[in-house]
Amino acid sequence: QPALHGQSLIQLDKDGNLINFRADDKTFELYRAVSTDHGHTWSDQEQVGEVKFGPDRPYQELVPSIILRLHDDSLLWFLWARTKHERTILKGRAFNHGPVPYFINFCLRSTDDGRTWSDWVNIDGPPHDDLRWLNHKDRLSEISAAQTRDGRVIALSRPDESPFMWETWSSDGGRTWTPQSRGPFALYACTFAICTTTSGYLLIGGRFPAIAVQVSRDNGMTWQCYQIDTGIWANGAMFEVEPDVVLFIYGAKNQPQELRRQLLRVTKDNLEPIE
Repeated sequence: QPALHGQSLIQLDKDGNLINFRADDKTFELYRAVSTDHGHTWSDQEQVGEVKFGPDRPYQELVPSIILRLHDDSLLWFLWARTKHERTILKGRAFNHGPVPYFINFCLRSTDDGRTWSDWVNIDGPPHDDLRWLNHKDRLSEISAAQTRDGRVIALSRPDESPFMWETWSSDGGRTWTPQSRGPFALYACTFAICTTTSGYLLIGGRFPAIAVQVSRDNGMTWQCYQIDTGIWANGAMFEVEPDVVLFIYGAKNQPQELRRQLLRVTKDNLEPIE
């Protein structure tokens, strides 16, 4: 097997088999492996695509975010790419800077369980100003995404300088997107901690305030914040384990090696911990 770099993501295919997807952060190549025995053995890694930007976008690092299965069984893979950046410490304050273009948030689309992938689609939809490379829209990174009950896809990106997440919508399965705009709340470290429940409730959990879960009962139009813990690490994951009951696994205090978990039931007017 060739030496592969980057992060892996696990998905279930239409038949319930495990699929391992990997985006090589150096070559921008995409790989896929399958397990038909619950992860005990795996097929060889097979290259299933490559992200190509061209010389006008000389990105140097590729970082995968969430893979989302839509109602029609197509897959959306959200990733972001960036040029190398440096950090300068000046009078006790840290400043990040990098060459232009600095970053891009985008998605890929697959209709065959990840055997092939579309070309990249900028999730900051037109009209946008390519000359300024989104510098007026912050330096975005980790992407959380979910499909609402009405079929639209919402993507929320982690900000670097803005106090609020950045929000964009797709009404055609990820083929086109609205321009990214400032979302309705501040939240960080929540890439995999997002889901839509059986009843259509939309949840996303992460950092600020402390550890919090934002809940929408109207397909992402309005949100209610529930602080569920006093930790500050987050970077967890969320799964629906029963109808309208989610398992939220996350960090705690300021120690990433300490994990906590909660079972939470979402109702039409509350978010309730399950002892």
